[in-house]
Amino acid sequence: MRNTLIIAAVVLLAGCGEPAQQDAPAETPAAAIDAVVDSTPNYKAAVSNSARSEADRERDASRKPAEVLEFFGVKPGMRVLDMFSGGGYYTEILSYVVGPDGMVVAHSNEAYAGFVGDEAITRYANDRLSNTEILMAENNELQLEADQFDAIPGRRNRCGR
Repeated sequence: MRNTLIIAAVVLLAGCGEPAQQDAPAETPAAAIDAVVDSTPNYKAAVSNSARSEADRERDASRKPAEVLEFFGVKPGMRVLDMFSGGGYYTEILSYVVGPDGMVVAHSNEAYAGFVGDEAITRYANDRLSNTEILMAENNELQLEADQFDAIPGRRNRCGR
């Protein structure tokens, strides 16, 4: 019995050697690399944007916004709905991620607007997030067109394209 166990161990260990050498993938053309780099969102850069307030930066440690947005797959050029955006903490970061070719719609309602006070007013003042629009609507009055958004973070399902 002991010899059988030793032989079984030797057979198993024999399969633990170096993996077979595989052919290297063909090189990607420079244009394709540039396209990948240009379309890859830089979540950490969006979070560290110097235009963000100190109060928002303090929230980052507990909210982990770069990881959250990576999870939801938000990318440059997308049209994104930030439902119940409240004071706009995520709306602002989303606006940096989607960039000038994208759009963020910050949804809120009277209850949320009352709760956050002047935070949203300050955040959107003087068109400082030019690729963002505000949608004030109560839940039962919210009307959205089909395929209007590429993503709705917080709702893991993706919309549109």
